[in-house]
Amino acid sequence: MAGTPTSNGERALHRSPEHPPRSHQPRLWQAQRLRHDHDRSCSVFSRLRRDLLLVHRWRVHRQGRHRRLLGLS
Repeated sequence: MAGTPTSNGERALHRSPEHPPRSHQPRLWQAQRLRHDHDRSCSVFSRLRRDLLLVHRWRVHRQGRHRRLLGLS
């Protein structure tokens, strides 16, 4: 059964250019995963930067209010 021409033909069909070898797919998946990680890191950095800006603005706002209260008293 293993040496029949039909199985040989199937094996040749697997090597046809229409079906590229599986070695190309992991590289593409790796590239997609790397791009996804890059996007995620960018979003994390933007989130951190936004939080830092918000905290800084809140601190400046609170400091200004305290200074105004101190000046009034």
